[in-house]
Amino acid sequence: MNSLNSRDIQINPSLPNLKLDGYYDLNDELGLVKISGANSKAFLQGQLTCDLEQITETQPGFSAHCNIKGRMVSLGFLFLIGEDYYYLLPNSICDIALNTLKKYAAFSKVEIMLCTEYCIYGSINQPTDNCIADITLSDNHNIILRENKIDATMRDLNDWHLSLIENRIPVITDKTSGHFIPQMVGLEKLGGLSFTKGCFLGQEIIARTQHLGKLKRHMQLIKSDCEMSAGDIIEKDGNEFGEIVLAAKSEDTFFALAVLKN
Repeated sequence: MNSLNSRDIQINPSLPNLKLDGYYDLNDELGLVKISGANSKAFLQGQLTCDLEQITETQPGFSAHCNIKGRMVSLGFLFLIGEDYYYLLPNSICDIALNTLKKYAAFSKVEIMLCTEYCIYGSINQPTDNCIADITLSDNHNIILRENKIDATMRDLNDWHLSLIENRIPVITDKTSGHFIPQMVGLEKLGGLSFTKGCFLGQEIIARTQHLGKLKRHMQLIKSDCEMSAGDIIEKDGNEFGEIVLAAKSEDTFFALAVLKN
């Protein structure tokens, strides 16, 4: 984990014209936690930030699992196949998400396990047929799950990260787990945070922050000539000013999503 000086970053820069079309092999990047059982929907409704009533087999959605302080332990995409829910998130945090969910599932009729039966790909302006699940991030920008591999040339993962940065899609890894409340990364704007569904873990602090309008940090696009990676701290006048959420390189410049003080 590195430190950067605020003088070395530019806030809200223009992105270059990124040509990112293609397929991306995300099998080493992302993993799946499977939640099944008679009470899986009710259990997840009381744990995750999204409204489970909005999650169907044709409508996946962003969601986070928070701790009692309202900080996101994990952030990913929730979708439904048959009667089973799947939580898609970075591999580095799958075990954390699994163990955290299991801790609260002791008295619920649910089974929670890692799932490795599907192939996971990113797709930008490519066909997405013959897939088990199709998660739309933005126009023609998808994550797809298949039962078999795609026979195509795969692009570099750095370009996939650039596509996420371009579309302001946050990622929580083991470097940033427990650091941000959902509003800091704009989860409500992505449809992954419900203020009307009722109680969920961390909801009291999250709702209080929303209603009082006292959010002091927001996610913004930044760039720098200095190398950046998730979890790096940005300092200003000797104090913490922000933290990197996700970073990638375009030619000789680093671009990142960072949660910064107002």
